[in-house]
This record gives sequence, C-alpha cells and structure tokens, in this order.
Amino acid sequence: MEPKTMRLKKYTGISQVGIENSPANQRSRQHNKRKSSILTLNREYINFLKIIISSDLPMKCKLNIFEYILFLLLATLTVSELSAQGISRSTGFGMRLGAWSKNPGHLSFISEGREGEQYSGTFFLYFFTRFRDHWFWEFNVGGILTQISESETIETRNTTGIVPMVFGLRNDFIAHKNPGRIQPYYGFGMGPYLVGYETRRGETTYQEEGLKVGVYGGAGVNAAFTTWFTFNADLKYHMVNLVPSNPASGFNLNFGISFMWGGKPDMFRIRDTRLVVTDIYPAYYQFYNIYPLALVTVQNTSGYPIEVNVKSQLNPFSNRPKDSGYMTLQKGEIKDIPVTIIFNSDITQVSSREPAVLDIVVEGRARTTLRREITAQVIVHTRNSWNGEVDKLVFFVTPENDKIMQLSRQIADAVKDSIPGTLQSFTYAQNIFNDLAKKEIKYQNDPNVPYYRDDRVHFADETLQLRGGDCDDLVILYSSLLESLGINTAFIQVRDPEESIAHLYLIFDSGVSPDQAIAITSNEKRYLIRESIRGDRTVWIPVETTLVKSGFEAAWSRGALNYLKDGEMRNGLRDGWVQIIDVK
Repeated sequence: MEPKTMRLKKYTGISQVGIENSPANQRSRQHNKRKSSILTLNREYINFLKIIISSDLPMKCKLNIFEYILFLLLATLTVSELSAQGISRSTGFGMRLGAWSKNPGHLSFISEGREGEQYSGTFFLYFFTRFRDHWFWEFNVGGILTQISESETIETRNTTGIVPMVFGLRNDFIAHKNPGRIQPYYGFGMGPYLVGYETRRGETTYQEEGLKVGVYGGAGVNAAFTTWFTFNADLKYHMVNLVPSNPASGFNLNFGISFMWGGKPDMFRIRDTRLVVTDIYPAYYQFYNIYPLALVTVQNTSGYPIEVNVKSQLNPFSNRPKDSGYMTLQKGEIKDIPVTIIFNSDITQVSSREPAVLDIVVEGRARTTLRREITAQVIVHTRNSWNGEVDKLVFFVTPENDKIMQLSRQIADAVKDSIPGTLQSFTYAQNIFNDLAKKEIKYQNDPNVPYYRDDRVHFADETLQLRGGDCDDLVILYSSLLESLGINTAFIQVRDPEESIAHLYLIFDSGVSPDQAIAITSNEKRYLIRESIRGDRTVWIPVETTLVKSGFEAAWSRGALNYLKDGEMRNGLRDGWVQIIDVK
C-alpha cells in the first residue's frame, strides 16, 4: 500500500489542450509564420535579381541594383533573426567583398564623382580568435583595386592596387548589454600595405609600387544566423603611410560571411554543487517535493542579465524533471538554486537499498538557451527505512489508509451515541486503544540500534497485519487511527543522556478546555495543557503505547508518569532531550 502523507495535496496532470495552447507553443507558431513570410520575400528578391541580370541594362546599372538587392536581402534576413540569441564562438574564418573610395559618399562598384568615373572592388580573407571576453584578435589580408577614368581632352586612367596585410583588435562593444544575434562592433589595427600605382595618360604610362605601413579603423555589424555562421558588413578607413592624402588611403565598404568554431563564451558558470540529501527515504517522498536534495551555485558571467532554471530528475524514480522556475541573475550575480524532485509511485515500492542517479540540468537564457549537465549519486533506502529523525516519523502516519479509516470508524460508530460531546475525542481514543488489545496487538522489544539510526518502521496497516511492533510502530498505528477521526496527536521523544536507546510515546488532544479537565480526571499530573492546532489551549493526554496489552488506563498512567519524571522533574524539556513533535 502506498503511504499517503496527510494534509498534502496531490499533483494533477496538464491536459494536451493546455500544452498545445501554452505560451511557448504560441510563440513558436508565430516565429514559424514570420520566418515563412521572410523566406517568401527573399525569394522575390532573388527572382527580381535574375530578371535584372538577363536584361539589357548597362553593367553599371546592374551592379548598383545588385548592391541594393544585397542590402535588402541582409536586412530582411537580419530582421528574421532579431528575436534569437547568438553567442560568438571563439575562432572563425571569413571572406568579404566590397567597394573602395576616397570619398565615403561614392562607395560603390561603379560611381561618378568630381574626378571622373570610378570602378572599384575589394576582396578580403580574415581570421579572428577571442582575446578576452568580447575582444577578438583579427588578421586581414586582401586586395583593393580601383580605377578612375577621365576623358576631357586626353583620356586618363588612374589604377591603384593595394594588398593590405593588417593585424588588429575587434570589440563587440554592446554584447555585455545586448545578447542578441545582431552585434555591432568596432575595430582598429595596423600593418604593411603593398601598394601599386599606374597612371595612363594617352600613350604615356607611369607606374610605382612599394611597401607602406598603414593603420585602419572602422565599425560594422555581425548577424549570427547560427552558432557557426554569420553575415557581416563594415565600413573601414585605411590610412596608408599614415598620410590621409596618400592615393592609397580611403574608405572600404565590405559585405561578407564567416564560419566559426571553438568554444562559446560562458553565459554562466556553475561554481559549486552541494548534495544536501545523500540518502533518500521513500516514506518522505512528498517532503522531498519541497525540500532541496541539492544546491547548485550559479554565477552570471555574461556581462548582462540572464535567466536561470534548474531541472532535476532522479532516475528511475521520476517520470519527468522538476523545474526550479526561471529566475533573473544580474551581471556577476551569484545565486544558490535549490534542486527538488517529483517522485513517482515506484519510490514507495523499494524493497532493497540501491543507488540512484540524480540528473541536474542548469539552463541559462537570454533569448537563446545554454545548458550544462551535472550528475550525482544518492542512495535510496527501503520503503520502511527511517533515519532516526523524529520529525520525519510523521511521514509514516497514514490516516487516509483504507484499512485504518475502516477500523477507526467502526470503533467510533459503536460508542458515539453513548458519550457526551465534550468527551468524544477522549472516549474514541480510549476505545481504540482497548480494541487494539482485543486484537492481540503486542509490543515487541526495540532493536538494539542507538537512537533509531537506520531503523525499520512499519506503516499502520502493516502493524495491524503483523499484530505487533516496537514502540515507534505502535505510536504510528495509534496516531494514524486517531488522526483518521480528526483527533490531533504529537510524538514525545526521549533521548535520556543516561541511556543509550531513545524512546517514543504519544500524546493526543482531548479537545477539552483546561477549565473542564475535571471531566477527565481530577489529577492534574495525568495530563498537560498545551496549544492545539486550532490555536486554543486544551488538555492533552500522554499514552505509553508499549503497554497496549495492558489497556488504556495503564498506558495513560505510565505515559503521564514518564512525562512528569523526564520532562518536568529532570528538566528534559528545558534541556532539550525530551521533545514534542506535532503530527501535521
């Protein structure tokens, strides 16, 4: 029989309809619909581009249209991914194509300016690797070719070829505040520029070449479509020979792609995982739903606020993971997150001590989600094992058990019409205890285990079936029967410093007010006055359950004597070795 801890509500499942209409699924459908619209629009751009290429338009016009189509394609693809999160990997390689001009207003493959008609093109290969946080080393090598044609009186054509081989730094400067896929950056660097000039004026040609030192600086944006692929665009200014007026100095507008690999920067770090519970006792399974089995210490290392959730599952005793719920961690914040478990019914059927694996998944999100997994081993004890903590003994009390409810109500129905209302609880308790004697329930000596460490405790229906048990078994049985009738009970544990074995007996709430205690007994030493669960002060009756064979009167007298001697005369309550634990 599965133990049921009283006054704890059961969990209910979630319907499939609820899952289908969940906010997460609604967002997913909206995202897919928006993505489909974006792809349709991009196909229209490509079809239009095919028409332009096959037309009779001048090449200059075709190239300019191509630039605008490329820009629009980038913009729409970028919009489609703005709702996601991209974290750059540590290393990458890419290529860029673009245009070059001394005047940023004339950045185009073909343009017309004051100096004449200009044709330009650039090609770069680049490699980057993370230096620190959002800083990257970057190495660029490429070629720049520009040609300016004038045709006033004598046709003049100026051609400049540049091969930059530059090394510098790139900083994704808002990545610590904005964790999106769209990452603006700035960069700067220096290196050698191999420069060649050719001026052809009529039939005369002038050539010059040489190696110059230059610097560059600029800004751009990366659009990460996956964790390994990005599209980028940037504008840089190259100052060759450190002279702005040098013919090789100018602006460079590039569009490119890059492929990335290597580790991602950590969004969070798991600083520590501490097992709070290493031994699982099946009887406490509902207690573990709210009490942490472990604490996971998580630190936000991203530089911007993130949300963290911890999922936990104990295999094979959990049907699904339990979520801690997402909580916000500010930049650099450290937080201990509790790990709790939802057990399935298998936990109540464990017949032998066995190991189990605690699976923990830590999720961090800031538009995307990163996961880290941890595992730990715990020991699951048998369904009847008790670790000796008396406050946990209440989980063995099962007032909702069918056999217990049937027996207690059968006894109560037999006497309810013959007792006054004020003494109802007392009379029920008296008759239930005497009925146990009639059923030949016997006390069996406690096992020689100091303070019940790893003791075996039977549930109430098991004690009835076995027709006996030790002191804690009998306390559990009597408490379950009384609680099933709504009579509140409490355990009294005695850890006498002069004895090696602890002892347990019971008190119950008679429901009688102190001014009416005479209706029960005139001897004030046979009861104690304490606050009930309802908040009022009532008379509580101590019962030594090991005297079940002797009947209620003898058990009451012994319980009262034990409480008086140990709790009050020897100051056990004051010194803490006598404890009262309410069954709630």
